[in-house]
Amino acid sequence: MADIVLIPKTEMATTEQIAQVKASITKLNATGKIIQGRSPLRLEPAMDLRGKRVIVVEDGPTTTHGGMGFGAGYQAVKGIEGIDIVDPRSYAVPEIASIYAKFPHLTKILPAMGYFPAQLQALADTLNAANVDVVVSGTPSDLGRLIQLNKPLVRIFYDYAEVDDPGLGDLVDDFLAQRNLGGKSHESS
Repeated sequence: MADIVLIPKTEMATTEQIAQVKASITKLNATGKIIQGRSPLRLEPAMDLRGKRVIVVEDGPTTTHGGMGFGAGYQAVKGIEGIDIVDPRSYAVPEIASIYAKFPHLTKILPAMGYFPAQLQALADTLNAANVDVVVSGTPSDLGRLIQLNKPLVRIFYDYAEVDDPGLGDLVDDFLAQRNLGGKSHESS
C-alpha cells in the first residue's frame, strides 16, 4: 500500500542484496516508488577514538535472537586507526556470561540485555569491570540514562543521506502537493 518505499543502509549491502530487496518489494507492491538511501554512522558526542581501548555494546535482540554478530556500534568503530575493540566476554558477570553461553556467535560485542533492573545491573557491572577507555553504544536506548558507568559513553546514531534523484524529500513533497496537503511541487523548486 505504500506510495514510497525506502531501502536504507544501502552502503552496507551488496548490489545483489539490494536487487533481492527491490524484487521482494515489487512483488508485494508493483506501484510504489522504490528509492535507496545511505545510513552513515555518527558518534555522539564526537570523540577521537584512535588508539583507545573500547568495549562495544549492541542492541540485545538484534544480536541474540536476530543472529547478528555485531551491529552499528562495531560497524562505526572497527576501521578507526589504532583502536582496540576489547572482547567483553572476559569481563562478563554470571548473568551476562549465560547470554554468551546461549549465543556463542557473540564474540566482539556485549549484547544490551536490560529489560529488568537485575539485567541492567549486570550490564553495568560488566561494563564497569572492563579495562577500557570508552564504552561505545550501538543500542537505540540511552544507556547513560539507564545505568551508571565509570567511563565515558559514546552513542552511535544513523543519519540519512540521499542516493537516488529524486530523493526521499522530493518524493514526499510531490506526494503532498498532489494531494493538496502542502509540500512544494517540483515546478516551484
